Amino acid sequence: MHAGARAGLAAVPPRSARVPPHAEAALTAPNASHGGFVDEPTVVETGRLSASRFGDYLVVERLATGGMGAIDLAVHAPAEGVERPVALKRLRADHDADPAFEAMFIDEVRIAARISHPHVVPLLDAGVHEGRWYYAMDLLFGAPLSQVAAHLRASTDEALAAAWPWVLVRILADACEGLHAAHELRDEHGRLLDVVHRDVGPENLFVGFDGAVRVIDFGIASARDRLQATRTGHVRGKAAFIAPERLTLGARVDRRADVWALGVTLWESLTGRRLFLRDTFAETLEAIRAGHVPPLAELRPELPAQLDTIIARALAPRPEHRYATARAMGRDLLEVARAGRTLDLADVAEWMGALLPDAAARQQRFAQLVTRVRRDEVDVAAPASIAPPRLAPPALDGLSDLSQELAASRPSVGRVVVLLAVGALAGIVTAGLVAWLS
Repeated sequence: MHAGARAGLAAVPPRSARVPPHAEAALTAPNASHGGFVDEPTVVETGRLSASRFGDYLVVERLATGGMGAIDLAVHAPAEGVERPVALKRLRADHDADPAFEAMFIDEVRIAARISHPHVVPLLDAGVHEGRWYYAMDLLFGAPLSQVAAHLRASTDEALAAAWPWVLVRILADACEGLHAAHELRDEHGRLLDVVHRDVGPENLFVGFDGAVRVIDFGIASARDRLQATRTGHVRGKAAFIAPERLTLGARVDRRADVWALGVTLWESLTGRRLFLRDTFAETLEAIRAGHVPPLAELRPELPAQLDTIIARALAPRPEHRYATARAMGRDLLEVARAGRTLDLADVAEWMGALLPDAAARQQRFAQLVTRVRRDEVDVAAPASIAPPRLAPPALDGLSDLSQELAASRPSVGRVVVLLAVGALAGIVTAGLVAWLS
């Protein structure tokens, strides 16, 4: 489920830079046409915290908007119970009457609801309120792998850079397990649902400050029992991460397409280069078909040779020559770690905290502030020093996500990759050790 990726809301400038002072009241005022739901982003101002009610939820801040839905920072505040910050995804108001978009949203919810795994964000609640579909996910603290890598490139800390290959190996090994859980989903008769994420990449691997990675955004995942099928001739996903068999009309696509995308992610994250992305869409597809993968031995000769072997197998042009499962790839990654440097969750957590120390502290403080929004009031005083946590985006030296959507017929779904992000789509998607703040 994708919306533009924002690490700590990094892609959006501070509210004061976007909204004139006289417009603040309009943005925070109730919108009667949507039953109290403000379709514009609700505002977390420097001095006040405002929210609008949506059923049992108080909507605080827009995190991301995509072609199908929007994701908000919200507080679950039932009439009786404990307040809890969540990521709330809702079908966009302009799609409420569109059966195709509603079917896609329901498909996303159905897949997310079936996945239960520490490396996939759990779905907490789902339903329809005032004619609008929604679902709630754990609020995560961390950043998507794409932003982690970008900030590492901007860092001058040699110790962080030296540990990065081993941190990455652990992150991707855990991501393999999360994807394997999704791939292994079965129906009530025990038959595989043939789930394929179809949008695996650095933006949809969310690395928490707790050291755990969560696969996010199953918004365009395929499954045998989907209500909404992809039209023949249309391919969904980011071009640079689409497996070659998906470019062949009528070809069977299975979990090994996700393994291929993991291979691209591993290669790019280790080299700091784009593997198949080219200047034009057509050139990108041609590069994927050609399948040339420069060996790590030429670019990073200090890395273990086994990583080249893993990448070569994951990126085999023919699916039958790849890893049969994501778990098998993950096990080989762990073998590399055992022969070199094995990291546990605590090690990854400490590495993340060292890379992004300010963001880690501000996210926690912000979540605690959000829980001050109570059921009986939607406007509370906030310390002037606390604002939504935002990471300043570093220069990406050409490695920012320039991929194009192959399916012009349907915009990319909301990309839960925000610092205070999403979950369980992906399955948007991802949970072990996620903080409960009340």
